[in-house]
Amino acid sequence: MRRRPGKATGTKHLVFCVADHFEPFRGGASRETAMERVQQWHDGYAASVDGLRDSDGQPPRHTFFYPQEEYDPQCIDSLAELCRQGFGEVEVHLHHRNDTAEGLREKLVEFRDKLHDKHGLLGTRERTTGPQDRRTTGPQDHGTT
Repeated sequence: MRRRPGKATGTKHLVFCVADHFEPFRGGASRETAMERVQQWHDGYAASVDGLRDSDGQPPRHTFFYPQEEYDPQCIDSLAELCRQGFGEVEVHLHHRNDTAEGLREKLVEFRDKLHDKHGLLGTRERTTGPQDRRTTGPQDHGTT
C-alpha cells in the first residue's frame, strides 16, 4: 500500500527551466541568417516577457546552450548583451561523439574560457584551493550527438 504525501504547508515554489539547444547556424544557415536568428531573440525576448517577474523581481531567464563548433563572436556578443540585461545566460553545448578524454577537455576549457574572457559570460567562483585558482563555472559537458 502506498503512503500518501502529507499536505504541503507554507510557501510553495514553482520552478520552470526554459532552455534550448540554440544553434543559429542550424541547417547550414549562412552567417546572415544566423545573425537574423540571434537578432530576433535579442529584439523580441524582453517584450515577450514584459511584466513577468519572479518573487525576487527578476524576469524569466532563458538558457541558450550554444554549440562550440558554431562559435561566432557577433552572435555571442548579442546574446551576452541580452544576458547582461537579466534575460538569460549562455551555456556550453558541445558535440563530442568519438572524442578522446583529452580532446573533450581541450574543447570544454577553450570554449569556457572564450565565453568568459571575451564575452563576460559564465560566472566565476573561488575554488577551495584559494583565489589563485579562480575558475569559470558552467556546465562542463552537454550533448553527445
